[in-house]
Amino acid sequence: MSRIEKLKAIVRRSFEAAQERDIKNSLTAIAMPDYVHHWGERHETVEDFRVREQDNWRRFPDCTYKIDDLIGEGDRVALRWTMSGTDTDQDNKPMLCQGISIVRFEGDKIAESWEFSY
Repeated sequence: MSRIEKLKAIVRRSFEAAQERDIKNSLTAIAMPDYVHHWGERHETVEDFRVREQDNWRRFPDCTYKIDDLIGEGDRVALRWTMSGTDTDQDNKPMLCQGISIVRFEGDKIAESWEFSY
């Protein structure tokens, strides 16, 4: 398996762990201790991301994640993804969120990521 295929597999496993609500193997398990997630003006630590992920699991109990595209080069993997579910905080309205993320690796750990979602 090439280096880039290995990094793409790590990203896939992270999304699968989020789908399965498996905090042990989600991003928090594969991120560097000083990981930074850039989300618009916000900058989250791995702990901030973990808290938001758990809140999403509570708020969207039937949430599903899908990787639509996965592209890698060098130490980065870019993905286009879709998240859907029922928003229990908004009168059980259906929710659809799509986004693009870029993930930067140091070794086999995620060091930094950027997200644009709508």
